Amino acid sequence: MRKGLVVLLFVSWAWVSPSSQAEPISHKRLDKRKWTQVTSPSFEIVSDAKPKQVLKIAEQLERFRAFSSLLLGAKNKASSSKARILLTKKRSTWRALGMPKDLVSYTFGSPVTGTSIIAEMRGFTGESLSKSNTGRATVFRALAFNLLADLGLLDAAPQWYRSSLASYLAGYVEHPKAFRIGELEAMGARLATLYGRQGGFIPIDIISIMSSSKFRRSMKNEKLSLLKRNRLDSQAYVLLHYFFADNKRRNQLSAFLDDVISESTLAQRIEKHFAMSPIGLAEAVKNYTETSLVVRAYNREKVEPMLTLPIEASYELRPLTRADFWGWVYPQLVKLPENMVSYSDKKALYSEVKMYLPTSDSVLQ
Repeated sequence: MRKGLVVLLFVSWAWVSPSSQAEPISHKRLDKRKWTQVTSPSFEIVSDAKPKQVLKIAEQLERFRAFSSLLLGAKNKASSSKARILLTKKRSTWRALGMPKDLVSYTFGSPVTGTSIIAEMRGFTGESLSKSNTGRATVFRALAFNLLADLGLLDAAPQWYRSSLASYLAGYVEHPKAFRIGELEAMGARLATLYGRQGGFIPIDIISIMSSSKFRRSMKNEKLSLLKRNRLDSQAYVLLHYFFADNKRRNQLSAFLDDVISESTLAQRIEKHFAMSPIGLAEAVKNYTETSLVVRAYNREKVEPMLTLPIEASYELRPLTRADFWGWVYPQLVKLPENMVSYSDKKALYSEVKMYLPTSDSVLQ
């Protein structure tokens, strides 16, 4: 499937950076919800949705992980650190958690310390599974980083590649007859940064992206404007998208990434593996982005039997008591940043729910 980029330029990017004023966390409203927990080999999901819906979501997330592993030529296995995901069905539950109204999902932690995700359930059920969804894409992007960590790619691969690969995998959509990969909503309106004020495509500096040290320094450089860092991240993403759209180009990229001990300069390695100069590669990516972005589709009937999926008995479903719920969710909420949940709000919440917590828990944890 081919598509142009222009249709994406009006997608909201507000969910990435919480800015609007949130309500205080309301333990009373959260206590009125019926909470279900589903545990699978790689995920812990807690939700106020119906138990069967939560189970289907867990199965979907395990399919995403299995499909991504297969795409990367790796054997799927349970995550070394289960991601904790709180999915809210009702918008009122989202507000009761103190989440800003302009967000649809929020991720914190890391594959090393443990990934925690709070997200609205929209996009995870029914017909919405076959449509791109920014909130779902941000969840998948975080889970993709967990997978890359388990595969040893977070340390081995250059930063531009692993960051862009996580975004590429996050563009995962399930259709009745196909798995699609490479949908662009994981990047949201950041892709608009590829264009200048007059609408012209800004030239891509291939060397600045494919040089691990330059890309890493630029993304960490707080003196560089957020716009320029977002643009560099978007350019890296469409570069990877270009390679993954064609099997020959993807194989060329693999050979390039494996050529780490070469004494050649970066420009020479690019010419060696891609048969073009860095400027020629930048032009090829520009043409691809503007005219022929490819969303790969894989026949579901053929691919699904190849997925290494957990057995049915490995899923555990149980209703949560009030003590179970707060024992699970409080350690997640207390880690939220101050611009989302203030220290005073965390302290007030602790005083209300401390009777449900292990004695070792405190507002400072």
